[in-house]
Amino acid sequence: MSAIAQGVQDLFETYAKRLGGSARLGIYGVLLAPNGEKHADVEFNQYERFPMASVVKVPLAMLVASQVANDSLSLDEEITIQSRAASPGLMANPVDRLYFLPFDAVRTYTVEQLTGFMLRNSDNTSTDALLHRLGGTSALTEFLVHQLHVDGICVERTMDELLTYYYGLHRYDVRGPDQGMRHRIGRIVGNIGRMTSPYVCRLNPEEHLVYPFNPTINPKMITAILFTPLLL
Repeated sequence: MSAIAQGVQDLFETYAKRLGGSARLGIYGVLLAPNGEKHADVEFNQYERFPMASVVKVPLAMLVASQVANDSLSLDEEITIQSRAASPGLMANPVDRLYFLPFDAVRTYTVEQLTGFMLRNSDNTSTDALLHRLGGTSALTEFLVHQLHVDGICVERTMDELLTYYYGLHRYDVRGPDQGMRHRIGRIVGNIGRMTSPYVCRLNPEEHLVYPFNPTINPKMITAILFTPLLL
């Protein structure tokens, strides 16, 4: 191991100790020489599995780009999103804000807009809209395995399914004689309270995402995803 790589790893070990026993740190990086050749690896808990969470948006954006490149998808294609189908997310996000509306609303965006919202704002509703358009989690998994040749990544839930499970949210879009506007507003307020802190919704929050059969990834895998197109 080079002196640079060893120094970086020592730094990560120091950071891990500062985090304490209630947190985990996992890193995998590749140091490149000025000519672009691989110089050294930086590894720290590189095989430990972590919740996939918003990391899934990176390979999904790559799938969008791949589909556009082979003319299977157009950046100008419009996708309609209904508020009752919106995914949980930040109220300030461009499309996630639909999740918090107590009334029905419909918005239309282009694939290019949704991809931008997904990457720049980490917008979960945009992510799920693109995921559904491209064939769901199975299509993304097939892209990872057969086109990027990256195996071992678990993508089994949409952002809506993942966050609804993790935060224990209650959907408020169910129609019924006793579920009017007041009921829906109450559900919205309750969901906002549940999403206030990501560290209090479960006794062992990360374990609930990592085990069993939830979207997971390790640091080395995500690096492999990013480097694969450079090697093709």
